[in-house]
Formats: sequence, C-alpha cells, structure tokens
Amino acid sequence: MNLKKWYNNRTATEKGAFITGIFLLTIACISIAHQRSQLIKENRNLETTLSTKDEEIVRLKQERDKYELQLAPFLAAANQNFPEVPQEERLSLLSNKIDEILDTFREVGKSMLFKLSEVEKAIDDLQLLSQRVLSESAVRQLRTNLGELIPLKVVIECTIGDNEAYVLAQQIKAIFTEVGWKVEGVDQALYRIPQKFLKIIFSDMPSRELQRALVPLVDDFGYPRHASINDNLSDNSIRIIVGSR
Repeated sequence: MNLKKWYNNRTATEKGAFITGIFLLTIACISIAHQRSQLIKENRNLETTLSTKDEEIVRLKQERDKYELQLAPFLAAANQNFPEVPQEERLSLLSNKIDEILDTFREVGKSMLFKLSEVEKAIDDLQLLSQRVLSESAVRQLRTNLGELIPLKVVIECTIGDNEAYVLAQQIKAIFTEVGWKVEGVDQALYRIPQKFLKIIFSDMPSRELQRALVPLVDDFGYPRHASINDNLSDNSIRIIVGSR
C-alpha cells in the first residue's frame, strides 16, 4: 500500500493524530536508546565493581590463609595444653600462659643483670687490689738517683687498652717530671709482640750512673733487668715500655 496515498486520503484530524503518533514514537525510541546506553554504562560499571570485589575477596582469603598458617602452631599448643577447656577459650589461656612465662624471663633477666654488675664490680675491685704501684722506698730512691743526673728526654709507653699498665706508666711519668726530666707520653701503642714487665731502651750505651739510677724501677717488682739500645732514638733519650703483668 502506498503510504503517501494513504496519508493524503486521511482527514485533517486523522493526519494530526498520525503525525502526533509518529512524533511520540520517535520520542519513545530516543528515550529507549538513551536508557539502553545508560544501562550499558551501568552494566560496565557493575562488572568493574564486581571484578574489584573479586580481587579484594581473593586478597582477603590469602591474608586469612597466611594468618591461619601463622596461628596453627599456637592452636596446636592450645589444644594440647588445654583439652578440657572449650575450644574458643584455649587461645586466650595460652596467651595468658605465654605472658606469665615472659614475665618470668624478664625477672630472671633483671636478676642476671644485677648479678653481672656485681661480678663486674668485683673484677674492678680485684684489679685495683692487684694494681702495680712503686713502693715509697723505690720512689724516694728514684727521685734521689735521677736528681743527681743531667736530665734526659724520656718517652713512656704502654699497650693500648691496658688500664693497669697505663696507671703504672702515669706514676713513672710523675717521678721523672718531678725531678725535671723532659717527659713525653704516656703513649698507648700496639706491638707485634705482646710486651711484658718493664723495658728500658737507650739511644746509646748508658753510663753506669744512669743504669744504677734506674735499677729501683725494675727491682721493686722483681723484674729482670732488661735493657737495650736503639740507634733510631734521638740522642740523650730513654724509652720506657710498661708491659702487662
């Protein structure tokens, strides 16, 4: 049927109704198309949201599995130690028991630290009691002997970190300083061979007077009279090494 011929045969009222119907149908189609577009967009958003939620669920399950794995030994210990207690209360009891053990360890640790400090103090006291010190008679003799000689240069050393030797070296330094000798040190040094007792090193062959003057320094401790000559020392100088006991 020819639509145009059909339309021309209609009355004005029918033509108006037809045009209105076509207009309304067009509006409805546009509205449906718009709604379809919105629905497609919303569907995509929902798919994205669902995908994100799925990823979150996977992550949460992984974390749950990790914590369950970490908790498994504690659950086993709780079940073994508290079988008569309801299962939901076992972990709480185990936690309390662990806290008690930790408190005990802390108290034991404090006690051990206190005892360790007492031991360290006892060691310090023992070291003070065993500190080498020149006797008063040896100090007087050294002052007299050295005071009668022409002052020389004295370099005094001890092993680094040996506090006992350092204290004795300071006493020796004070004696030489009091009688007017030029003193350097006390230097602390490292030696390839550990140094023991007292060693006196001269720059050249010492006079008999100088040798006799220094005798009380070693005889007071009963050490062997050990001396040597080192040409590398500056002229008219003495090097004294205070070794360990």
